[in-house]
Amino acid sequence: MTTADTPLGQATARGRDAYAVIRANSVHTRFVAWWTGVQVCADYASVIAGVYIAYRLCHSAQLAFPVSSALVSANLIAVFAVLIFRYFHLYDVSAAGPNIREIENLLRAVTLISVGLLVASALYGARWLSQWMLAVATVLVMLALLFERHLFVGLLQWARVRGYLVRRVIICGAQHGADLFKRLESNPRLGLTCIGFIDDCFDHQSLRERGIRAKVLGNCSDLTEVVCREIVDEIIIADPCIGREKFVSIMAQCDSLQVPVSFVPGQVGPYQPWFSFQLLDGIPWAHRRQSGLSPASGLVKRVLDAVISLGLIILLTPVFLLTALLVKLSSPGPVFFIQDRVGLNGRLFRLFKFRSMKADSPKYEISPNTWHDSRVTSIGRILRRTSLDELPQLLNVLRGDMSLVGPRPEMPFIVEKYGPVERGRLRVRPGITGLWQISHGRNAPIHDNIDYDLFYVEHQNLFLDCAILLSTIAAVVRGTGVY
Repeated sequence: MTTADTPLGQATARGRDAYAVIRANSVHTRFVAWWTGVQVCADYASVIAGVYIAYRLCHSAQLAFPVSSALVSANLIAVFAVLIFRYFHLYDVSAAGPNIREIENLLRAVTLISVGLLVASALYGARWLSQWMLAVATVLVMLALLFERHLFVGLLQWARVRGYLVRRVIICGAQHGADLFKRLESNPRLGLTCIGFIDDCFDHQSLRERGIRAKVLGNCSDLTEVVCREIVDEIIIADPCIGREKFVSIMAQCDSLQVPVSFVPGQVGPYQPWFSFQLLDGIPWAHRRQSGLSPASGLVKRVLDAVISLGLIILLTPVFLLTALLVKLSSPGPVFFIQDRVGLNGRLFRLFKFRSMKADSPKYEISPNTWHDSRVTSIGRILRRTSLDELPQLLNVLRGDMSLVGPRPEMPFIVEKYGPVERGRLRVRPGITGLWQISHGRNAPIHDNIDYDLFYVEHQNLFLDCAILLSTIAAVVRGTGVY
């Protein structure tokens, strides 16, 4: 038995102390502190600029009363805003940024601040904080914060692609972690580099046969030694068959080293977000929780879908007509591509898109995912790159077959192969855009990225929808559509 009094226990304790010192003084740790400070200052400046510009605009339009201390008040609001942002964990440097939950929480925080200021102006007679001024300030502050944080994410990803500020991780479970290793390796922008695996029964030859360059560094019981030796920043558990005893052992070792532990969604045990945990008379108790939108929020979402889709159809009528003309002139065949897709609760519906492939292309095959796919027409490449081929789906949203935000609707032959977990994505209306479309894996088949949809189904809310829509607009402007 290893204790603190045995030679092995003393050696382990010394290793932990050395590891703690190295991590505390690592470049990554010091960078996180510096980065957080810079981001706080940038947020502070964005809030001041948005509030003060809104005041000047509304004052010029006689929509706000004059005040001599507008700049001082803007500073006070900025201090309050930074504290609220801290409460919403907006200064946690995400290892995988950009993070859609960050945008969601940013929307929540700005909305809370706006409501708080509205109440304060009514209670304390702050006449310069008129409703018009607050509305303009909310929009300007939100735009400034989104633009600023987009720049921060771009800088962070630029550094990570070049090998800087990268977190070293170990994957527990080589057999099921091999695919995760390949995804991390192909996406250096995530800032996670896998240095090896922890596994009790896996050999190096099997990894080499699957094209994995990393190797098994030790058993689960050796985790403390491996983490201290390799200076690991995080452990990712990817083994779906991990037993309770081994799981507890890993967690205990990571707790003693203060190393974060992550799980691969849908692999470790039952899909975690489907359950909530509580104490029932002192006894730990888990039960299936009712996820998703409340009936009232669902009604609001449906009304917003109908209103926004109708407004966009009317506003974009010239774009519809011009795109239809270009499709017709570019290649023989119909303007629209119509295909059966699976929607809410497994119901079939007809999905509309502008045709981007040759008319004789097979209708139900895996969609193109490269620029050079011979099925795609010349104008089709532009449509897919700019996502203009998706515009007719606004008709599906108006009809109630789809929503603006949700899982992508899949083809029937793929849904037929779904298991119980995958069928969870059919619990909500499919959407024109969603987490998969704005992810780094958007050019891979939809069914290879089921975790995005399962995450959305379990965490959907109106703020998350707004965050996804804002990220989609940014992606369309950058021209990062799906081929």
